[in-house]
Amino acid sequence: MIDVNFKKLSRKSFRKCLICERQAQECGRSRKHSVEELQNKVEEILKKSLAIF
Repeated sequence: MIDVNFKKLSRKSFRKCLICERQAQECGRSRKHSVEELQNKVEEILKKSLAIF
């Protein structure tokens, strides 16, 4: 994210990986999970959240 002065904003806390709950940055950098694995997890999350409605 970038502020109005085009400076990069950083998060105050690390995000968790959707699959293993470690730091998402580490998993992304090392490509620990395949694209297919990530797509399946996102699909699962969306199905669960849409089932509520």
